[in-house]
Amino acid sequence: MQKSKLKIVGIASDDLMRKHKIFYSKAITPNEILLFCDYSSIDIPIGYEFNFIENSDWTVLFSGTIRLKEITQEFMLPYDQIPKGHKSICKFEFINTNVPKLLLDLPTISDWYESSQYLYFVQGNN
Repeated sequence: MQKSKLKIVGIASDDLMRKHKIFYSKAITPNEILLFCDYSSIDIPIGYEFNFIENSDWTVLFSGTIRLKEITQEFMLPYDQIPKGHKSICKFEFINTNVPKLLLDLPTISDWYESSQYLYFVQGNN
């Protein structure tokens, strides 16, 4: 099975979350996070589950279930999938655990170009 990867570039800022809270139907819980995601190489539907977080050297930093819950982009319109070739802002849910600290250590940003740090959500065998 080929790995599916999604590059995560930062945490959506509180200001951005407040400004567009209508899109995000429920409050963010300790096991959820809003993240800026770089261009996707594939269509990724709501409900898709990643099972690893890796760094740029492809070292596994986290193993567990990460579910894609909600998707938007720069115009704050809801999507039912991350379209191939698009950047997005997504809500992810960590199943049976809180959001790991390594994600909370990413920069808080309001734009895709404000960060030089990144991690990858990966689905597939390691």
